[in-house]
Amino acid sequence: MSVIITQGPSGGVCNRLEINDFIKDEKFFSLYVQALHLLQTRGTQNEDNPGSFFQVSSIHGLPYADWDGVPGQVPVDGKDHESGGYCSHGNVLFPTWHRPYVVLYEQMIQKFAKEVAATYTTHDRRAWIDAAESLRQPYWDWAANAVPPDEVIALREVAITGPHGKAMTVDNPLYCYKFHPIDPSFSSPYTHYKETLRHPTSENADATSDVAELKAELANNQSNFTSKTFNMLTRIHTWPAFSNHTAGDGGSTSNSIEAIHDDVHDIVGGDWGFMSDVAMAAFDPIFYLHHSNVDRMLSLWSALNPTIWITEGSSEEGTWTLPADTPINESTPLTPFRNGPDSYWVSSDVRDMAKFGYTYPEFNGLDLNNRPAVSDAIGEIVCKLYGGSVSGDNYDWTARIEFKKYEVGQSFGVYLFLGVPPEDEKQWGLAENYAGSHFAFVNSNAHQCANCISQADIVVEGFVHLNLPIAKLSGLGSLDPDVVEPYLTKELQWRVKKANGESVDLRSLEVSVYATPMSYNPAVSLNASPLSCEAIIRNVNDRKCGQDLFGFHSTTMPIVTTGPSGGAPNRLEINDFIKHDKFWSLYVQALHLLQTRGTQDDPGSFFQISSIHGLPYGDWDGVRGHLPEEGVQNEAGGYCTHGNVLFPTWHRPYVSLYEQMIQKYAKEVASAYLTPDRVVWIRAAEELRQPYWDWALNAVLPDEVIGLPKVTITGPLGNKITVDNPLYAYNFHPIDKSFVSPYSNYKSTVRYPTSTNAGATDNVALLKSTLAKNQADYTVKTFNMLSRIHGWPYFSNHTVGDGGSTSNSLEAIHDSIHFGVGGPNGHMTDVAMAAFDPVFYLHHCNVDRMLSLWSALNPTVWVTQGNSEDGTWILPADTPIDASTGSFIPLFFHEWVLTLIYPKTSALTPFRNGPDSFWASSGVHDTAKFGYTYPEFNGLDLKNISIVSDVIEAKVCKLYGGMVSGWPYDWTARIACQKYEVGQSFTVYFFLGVPPEDPAQWGLTNNYVGSCSAFVNSNAKQCANCIGQADIVIEGFVHLDLAITELSGLKSLNPDVVAPYLTKELQWRVKKTNGEAIDLRSLDVSVYATPMKHISANKFPQLGKPLLFPGITAGRSGGNSSVFSVPSGAPTPAGVPSVSSDVHSAQD
Repeated sequence: MSVIITQGPSGGVCNRLEINDFIKDEKFFSLYVQALHLLQTRGTQNEDNPGSFFQVSSIHGLPYADWDGVPGQVPVDGKDHESGGYCSHGNVLFPTWHRPYVVLYEQMIQKFAKEVAATYTTHDRRAWIDAAESLRQPYWDWAANAVPPDEVIALREVAITGPHGKAMTVDNPLYCYKFHPIDPSFSSPYTHYKETLRHPTSENADATSDVAELKAELANNQSNFTSKTFNMLTRIHTWPAFSNHTAGDGGSTSNSIEAIHDDVHDIVGGDWGFMSDVAMAAFDPIFYLHHSNVDRMLSLWSALNPTIWITEGSSEEGTWTLPADTPINESTPLTPFRNGPDSYWVSSDVRDMAKFGYTYPEFNGLDLNNRPAVSDAIGEIVCKLYGGSVSGDNYDWTARIEFKKYEVGQSFGVYLFLGVPPEDEKQWGLAENYAGSHFAFVNSNAHQCANCISQADIVVEGFVHLNLPIAKLSGLGSLDPDVVEPYLTKELQWRVKKANGESVDLRSLEVSVYATPMSYNPAVSLNASPLSCEAIIRNVNDRKCGQDLFGFHSTTMPIVTTGPSGGAPNRLEINDFIKHDKFWSLYVQALHLLQTRGTQDDPGSFFQISSIHGLPYGDWDGVRGHLPEEGVQNEAGGYCTHGNVLFPTWHRPYVSLYEQMIQKYAKEVASAYLTPDRVVWIRAAEELRQPYWDWALNAVLPDEVIGLPKVTITGPLGNKITVDNPLYAYNFHPIDKSFVSPYSNYKSTVRYPTSTNAGATDNVALLKSTLAKNQADYTVKTFNMLSRIHGWPYFSNHTVGDGGSTSNSLEAIHDSIHFGVGGPNGHMTDVAMAAFDPVFYLHHCNVDRMLSLWSALNPTVWVTQGNSEDGTWILPADTPIDASTGSFIPLFFHEWVLTLIYPKTSALTPFRNGPDSFWASSGVHDTAKFGYTYPEFNGLDLKNISIVSDVIEAKVCKLYGGMVSGWPYDWTARIACQKYEVGQSFTVYFFLGVPPEDPAQWGLTNNYVGSCSAFVNSNAKQCANCIGQADIVIEGFVHLDLAITELSGLKSLNPDVVAPYLTKELQWRVKKTNGEAIDLRSLDVSVYATPMKHISANKFPQLGKPLLFPGITAGRSGGNSSVFSVPSGAPTPAGVPSVSSDVHSAQD
């Protein structure tokens, strides 16, 4: 008979998410709810179904039976067994045993999530399947969010998205587990309960969960959980003191992870609740959210103490398979969790989370092989997450609580108060003068467990940190011992309550009080003891003071582009970003401040940062450009590099600079929050990164970007507020005098403006329709760019040369997006105006993501030598450029100097990496250097470039490959033209059949195929290079297969079928940015068919040589003339049918 191997979920290493964030992910939450429902209900509770929820939960306690054939000890003295279950408590195996336990549960959840995802019939079915592959067990961070969301503890039913894409209301499997039937091993009151309960209203069968009491008690313990967690992570540096609740804290006056875990169990369960009883706890679904966070704490502590792992100890009370008082160590089997048919996991093998397919967000972007750097980064994160409760105190006043674990035969809690406690025991955890508590987490019926009797003398300990309640209740002005000791002598009181709600005198109880001095020396390190968060923060600020000084503009120092602080977390796709309440609320307020604070002359303002890209053509932050030529404002339109090999790398530090400024204001906003979870808002600001808009997957932007002038966010007081939407538009204050018509008329940025007058507004409906119509075009272009192009010149920019790929460069696709968003006379359509539209940065963040994906697929390729082509504000036209460093600041002389000295390097000006130096392409390859990554790279070892390449290839196929799967040929129209021929941006539109007469309908008509755009200044006379480089030729491609399949009725894509059809039906038109139709003299359209062989769903197609069909377009205006064509004339490749002598194989 086969057995269950605990191997974790499939799909690489993905983040476990905090439950509040997890719920916001529609796909994860919808799949999880359905998967957990199946796990809870499918099959029986019997031993022959070891993969059921009941049986997996029974591993932890009742009904005390062998699980999946893993035998326990022989029963002793008529008792059920030597101990209550397989679970390790009260010994050094506690953290490591529970790791594979949660992994086993996670594995089962994903199994059913995959099954559910396979039933989805929506248009984004693949995304649901991918979500199931990435789904991991969420964790509940009780130290930051003591009250779980209503979707866990309050709602019997929840709304999810079902397999047909519709919202549906279903029973909530997180609310409770329903027994079918109640197991005969259960004892009263659990024999009465038909489902798991929290804070049950009675001991009878009709009992329900008292949700209000549960929420109130958890909320009253927030500071208790937070301070205990922070002190545990920062003070304890030995495994025995960290791992379990038996007496011995190593002098830290801090709780072990198990002691904190015990408190959470009992407070969630309440009187006679399932979570309050070791034997019953795992039947409550919240158990796994709780233990996922316990496991996270193990990961954080291990990162802070990288040289420490499990030490030898005693099994103490023992387990189902482990006798009491047995020596245990890192080689002790963690039964019943198999790593093979005949072997079990041991502690020495479970340290690496990646082995089980998961990680936590705190580790994103960290090089786990660099232990000191990881320890520093995690220390900073821990401080910001949990350190606020202790920062500033010169003593830590702590009550140490010690007692015999099994004295009363069930779980119990010791409650501490400052002043007289309420008479009603039910009010103890809710009282105003409640100071904290510590619990014993045991079997409620100890007679079922021999070890609970034989080990009755086991002593456990815990700590309650008193500083916050002293500060809140005492009115004392100092925490010095001579002030506090008399106060505590008078006011400190305690009471004991059993799990059944009865108060009790505990004979073994011993309460003692300690005051631990805390130093504020900035040199204190994370591993010093005692520790304060302020010390850590000061230490961090000291190390980064130069970076912080230069990172934000002052009147004396230039702005250095460092990127945001706080490690390297994910940039998120805008649709996911909006669902994250804290990120979204902070971003909206931060962007508002960036846009409105100060004047448009401040180099750190939105206007000035945006002006780097174009108008008003001036020096930014003191980085001097060329001297103006007579009658021309400058040599080129701005600092931005377009049409050359620096295009992708120049825009990387540009987006990072913007992101850096956004985070600066987000931190300022977060510090103003006055909510109970203020520390979480501060953490969110630290993790906030610029979102990206994945136009290849979601062409239509969400309404929160393009449709709503006002948006709703959570404000600093925790209430919902409606504010102006800074993503909708930027309001000029004032309109800059350098702007020309129609931009000189617009008071704010516009997309698809309804006119060219001052009263113009956005035509949102037209914008949405146009983007939706281009979804397939964007997707196919993106997939082919990522899968076919392998040379930097062909990937990086839109000048002629595709390397035989018949695929668009990144810049060519970028150009089409600009035109698709801006529309006729919109800001995004004009190079000089585009960056004033806030959507520019969402767009370019995705351009940067494409650079990361392509680089992962082509790990040995980076910037090659090239020509500056039309030049920039600082880079002359026709200048050699490459990836070389910008290690010195260029020297520019004043106007009266006859000879100018230009930079000899290809510095990515104006982005400084120091006060006197600039970034260069050779230094911007690593995104972690700028403090971010993308979700596709989560969990990957970036040093293993071959594995990274394979994984990214599979992800690209899943994201974008569906529209090309199965086609034997890729039919492609190649467009070449002179970039500056018409003096403004323009677009070439393609159709199968006759296009509409009205140019406004070209991008919306049913027979529209796709387009390519030239993205230029609308007033080229402002730019000398736009005149001097008028002959620059650019190219782009429109892939025709999907349109042919949908519109032609043809049954084959073979050349002898398609070529005659395209000769007859393929047409094109050209429209300027002002909406006028024109004839483009330089236009050269040619058609290619590239043979394709499809290997698998996770691999890119193999390509043959492109076949040129000049006869399809020859003889027509803009048709193939070989003026800009790739040389042709090679014979038709073998195996490809020739339709006529008018077929050629394109040469590279």
